[in-house]
Amino acid sequence: MVFPTNKTLTAVYGQPLTLSMEFCANPPYSKVFWIAKDKVYAPGDADSNIVAYSITNASSPNCHQAVLYMNRVTNEDVGEYTLIVRSANGLTEGIFNVNMTYASGYNIQSATSSIATPNTRTKFANCDVDLLLFVTILLIIKVNRYNN
Repeated sequence: MVFPTNKTLTAVYGQPLTLSMEFCANPPYSKVFWIAKDKVYAPGDADSNIVAYSITNASSPNCHQAVLYMNRVTNEDVGEYTLIVRSANGLTEGIFNVNMTYASGYNIQSATSSIATPNTRTKFANCDVDLLLFVTILLIIKVNRYNN
């Protein structure tokens, strides 16, 4: 089980954002990772704007917490962030939908002029082939469920 299973958040442009999910797994989890826009982050991974913290224990037995931290939210960060947990019993996911707003007094013209075009290439940093295959299969299953 993952908590929350689906949540929408509104971030403030230029400010940090923390996405935190609790999950319970018995039997214990074997893989946990975040799908953040066009990248996959395993616990402990980081880049210039995002840190996927190591999994910590929660207060309930067999429960854990996964945290994804963004240093500074920009227009490119708006979208879906998914936590995937795999155990011997199967897969589960939790989704954050991140929207963005501007702080009071923010000059919207300067913000819209700096919107970058999305990179069309998919980047998978620091992932092994097994994890990439796993993500590909999961995305195929998700698309099939959506289309049915």
